[in-house]
Amino acid sequence: MAENSGNNTFDFIVVGSGASGCIAANRLSSFSIAEGASKRPVSVLLLERGKPAAETEGGDVVSHGTAFSVAIGNPNLVDHLFTEPEAGLNGRKMINFASKVAGGGTAVNAQMYVRGSPFDYDKWESEHGCSGWSYNALLPLFKSFESFDGGSDEYRGRTGEIKVGRVTVTDAHRVYIDAARANGFPWVDDYNSGDGKRDGVSILQTTAVDDKRQILYDTAIASVLAQRPNLQVRFNATVQRLLIDADKLVTGVEYIDAEGAVRQVFAQREVVLSAGAFGSVKILMLSGVGDAEHLKEVGVPVVLDSPQVGRNLRDHPHIFTAFRAKEILQPTVDLTEVIGFGSFDETFDKHAPDYQLYFFARRDQAPGFFFEAIPELKNHLVIFGAVLNHPKSTGRVSLRSSNPSDPLKVVENYLAEKDDYEAFQKILRLLRKLATSKEFQEKIPCEEFIPRDDPLGIEKGLGTTFHYCSTAKMGADAASPVAPNLAFKGLQGLRVADASVMPTQLSANLQVSCFVIGAKVADIIREEHGLVV
Repeated sequence: MAENSGNNTFDFIVVGSGASGCIAANRLSSFSIAEGASKRPVSVLLLERGKPAAETEGGDVVSHGTAFSVAIGNPNLVDHLFTEPEAGLNGRKMINFASKVAGGGTAVNAQMYVRGSPFDYDKWESEHGCSGWSYNALLPLFKSFESFDGGSDEYRGRTGEIKVGRVTVTDAHRVYIDAARANGFPWVDDYNSGDGKRDGVSILQTTAVDDKRQILYDTAIASVLAQRPNLQVRFNATVQRLLIDADKLVTGVEYIDAEGAVRQVFAQREVVLSAGAFGSVKILMLSGVGDAEHLKEVGVPVVLDSPQVGRNLRDHPHIFTAFRAKEILQPTVDLTEVIGFGSFDETFDKHAPDYQLYFFARRDQAPGFFFEAIPELKNHLVIFGAVLNHPKSTGRVSLRSSNPSDPLKVVENYLAEKDDYEAFQKILRLLRKLATSKEFQEKIPCEEFIPRDDPLGIEKGLGTTFHYCSTAKMGADAASPVAPNLAFKGLQGLRVADASVMPTQLSANLQVSCFVIGAKVADIIREEHGLVV
C-alpha cells in the first residue's frame, strides 16, 4: 500500500539526477504554461535515489579536482555490480559501478569534457533515422550549457552554467605530447571545435576547474532551487516501477523512501526517465516493459512486449601497457592530462576516430578499479593506454527476479567479435611504439614490466571505462524501443533521456553527450507541449 502526503502531482517527473536528468529538470522548470491571458511555471519533481555527496560518508573527497579512482572505490558513493563471467576474457568478471549520490556520474566520474566527433552524431541521423540529432542540429545545445574561454565562437559556448577548462600539463605529459607528435599524431588545439577531424593529440578539457569538481546537481539544481518553488527534489527515493494505466499511459511512478515506505507521485504531462543505461532499463523491466519471454521467466507481469529493452549494451573497453620509469616522476592529477584520437587507416577525415589515447604518470598508488591488478609502483608508474571507440561486441542487461532489490544480470560480451580483438592488437602495438620511441625514452627512460600470459595481454589487460549505453536505443526502425523524439514506443507520457538511448557509441567519454541529451529532451518537450520560455 502506497503512502502519500503533501503535494504528489506535478506537470513533469524526472527520475534520476545525473548528467541528463539535472539538465532536463533545470530547463523544464524554467518554462511556463500559458493559461488564457496569464501563465504559470511548469512544476517539476526530480527524484534521486541518493542524497548530496556532501551529506554522504566519504563524500567530501569528490569536491576536490577529479578524485576519480578514490570516488568509484567508495561503496557509500557508488554501487558496485559485477558482470557474469565474460567468455572473451577467460571467465573474468568485470566490475561496473553506478553512482548513488545526487549528480549521478558527474559526482564520481573523471570529469573529462569530450563532445565526440560530428561524424558520430551525423551517423545517428543518417543511419538510424534520428532526425534532429546531427552535430549541426545539436551544436546550439552544446554551446548553451558550456562556458569555455578557448576555441572559436562558432563552436564553443561562453555563458553556460557548466565551466570548462584545460588541465595543467606536467612535464611527463609534455614529453608524451612531443612523442605523439613525432610519431604521426598532429597537434589539435581544441578537439571540441571544428569540422570533425579529431585525429591528433591535445591537452585535456575538463569540468574540474580550479581543482573543484562540478557536480551537476549543485550546478544546475541546487543553484536555482531558492528561486524556483515550482522545482522540487526528493532524495533517498528509489523508483521501483512506472504507474501505467490500461491505455498504456504512464501516469506517474512508485518509489521507496528513506524509511522504506512505498510512495506514489503523479505526472499530469510526462515522466522523464533518466536513471542511466542500467537504471532506466531496470525500472522499465520491473514495470512490465521489456522482452515478454524474459519478464515471464522472472515473474513480472507483461504490460508491453518491447524485446530490445536491455539489449544492445555497449561500452568502451580499454587496454594499457605499464612501464617503470628509472627516475622519480613529477606528481600528476588523478586522470590523464592529455587526450589523443587516432584511426587505423588513412581515411580518418571521413569517419569518427577508431580509438582514444590516454596517459598516466606518477601515481602514489595503483589507480583503483580503473586498472585491475597493477602492483603498487609509487613514484615510477608510467601507463600508455587507449580506448576502442566503436567495438562491435554488444551485451545485455536483464533481471534476476521480480525483486527490485536484486542486482541486474549484466553480460558485456567483451571480445565476442574477432574484429575487436584484432583492433586491440593494433592498439597495443601502437602504445608500445609510443612508449619505446626515441622521443619518449630520451626524456623518460622506462621499461615495460607487466607480465602477461598471452603475448599481447588482451584477455587479462582489457578493462572497462564505465561508458555503458544503448540499452534502450532510439531509432526510426520498428525494433528500437525509443523514438527520435525520446518518446518510448508503445507507451504514452514517457520519455527516456540518458545514455541508454544512444543508437551507437560515441568517440568520447559520455558525460557531455548526456548533457546534450538532457537539453534535447527539454527542447523537444517545450516544442511539443507549447511551453513558454
